[in-house]
Amino acid sequence: MPLSGACTVEEKLPFDVSPVTAAGNPSTVDGVVSVEAISGTGTVEVVDGLHFFLLPSLGDTVYRVSGDADLGAGVKTIEDTVTITGTSAQADHFGLNLGSAVPR
Repeated sequence: MPLSGACTVEEKLPFDVSPVTAAGNPSTVDGVVSVEAISGTGTVEVVDGLHFFLLPSLGDTVYRVSGDADLGAGVKTIEDTVTITGTSAQADHFGLNLGSAVPR
């Protein structure tokens, strides 16, 4: 099931994978899950085989999530996508600085 979200390009989004059956019951996959950007120039920071951070670039980045649902010797690849929209960061404060005093 496709998922979408947004953040500024100064942020990263935590992303967890929780495999479920067609009926919505908890399940598992064989080995680690793969997450990669397939459109856009965002990146992925891997925490472990089920936890990631998505770091989008400006605009949309589409990530593909894939893994092996066959818990035996065979392979049954399941895939899903996540679209993250990276937006520009806005000014938060002025960052005021005072210089040293100078003669009048």
